[in-house]
Amino acid sequence: MKLIPLTDMRGQLRSGAPLLWGVRDAQGNLLLGKGHVIASDDMLEALLARGMFVDAEEAKAGRGEAVAAPPLTFVARWNALQSRLSNLLRTPDDKHFLSRVGECVSVIGTLGERNADQLIYSIVRHDHERYAAYGVHHALHVASLVALLARRLQWPQAKFESAVGAALTMNLSIIELQGQLAARGGRPTPSQQEAITAHPAMSATLLRAAGLTDPVWLEAVEQHHEVPGGTGYPGGIKEPSDISQALRWIDIFLAKHAGRADRTSVPAQQAARELFVASQGHPVGAMLIKEFGIFPPGCFVKLASGETAVVVRRGAAANTPSAVAITNKNGDALADFPRRDTALQQFSILSTVPDRSVMVRVNSEKLFA
Repeated sequence: MKLIPLTDMRGQLRSGAPLLWGVRDAQGNLLLGKGHVIASDDMLEALLARGMFVDAEEAKAGRGEAVAAPPLTFVARWNALQSRLSNLLRTPDDKHFLSRVGECVSVIGTLGERNADQLIYSIVRHDHERYAAYGVHHALHVASLVALLARRLQWPQAKFESAVGAALTMNLSIIELQGQLAARGGRPTPSQQEAITAHPAMSATLLRAAGLTDPVWLEAVEQHHEVPGGTGYPGGIKEPSDISQALRWIDIFLAKHAGRADRTSVPAQQAARELFVASQGHPVGAMLIKEFGIFPPGCFVKLASGETAVVVRRGAAANTPSAVAITNKNGDALADFPRRDTALQQFSILSTVPDRSVMVRVNSEKLFA
């Protein structure tokens, strides 16, 4: 088998388009099969940087098949990221584990910078009844909010990457257990509780075994359940790191917001307020309030016009977001989803609307078009 560098095929690679040939390592072992879709430009660049190869015969057969792919939508990138993490977080012994986590960190950072409102919308409107995948989705949601807050706090890039990486991997040893507990509800068994108590240290052990040497990342994973003063676990550390505390508070916030088999979810704005009070004004609690606003994207609201709407973008003021009407004043579904500026008196927000009261299901891509 004659191999040619993947970089020589750069002109035929498009994120969002299927590969025209397999991608191989220097020994010719197949890593990605023909037809595999590379989810983002970030992942594509990371793949090129790895020094991969293509079988010359496959490359010749695939010549001329390349087609320009339209840019991936946010929803496509978000779904691809969820799918990628579903496999990745269950295989920390894979030799490419850390580099692939790094790729996901890069994608999360890009989505947060370019599509913050849609990212928050995706978290708020997530279907939490997909209990079995709770651990994976929770990791992605925590990492996404950590990314948003890290940018707001202007953390340097190295600290940003350590924080987001830690958020993705802090529950590495109990990913499956999280899904089981979310689906079953109730108290964990003694053996399950033992695994929960040990998971910060066990997750760090798995990361070290994978080759991670970043002390900031490892420290954040080990300390993300520690509490200032020494009342946390597993080590009773009195002064845990700032990243670990950001992870802890965001973890608590999202756990409140996510429903489980034995409890309903708490609306995001209520969960943020409760977190702010519980954290006694901790900067992360305050930042979450600012980041989400009073009416975060994904929140259902009743307008002065009588319409029910869903918030899609934060506004200049916390109480005046941009919304899209989904039902008229009689409760009939609207087909054209007109935008409403809630800063205008006729479309001002009167109240929030419980999720269970809204029967209309809307494709988010239409809302953000």
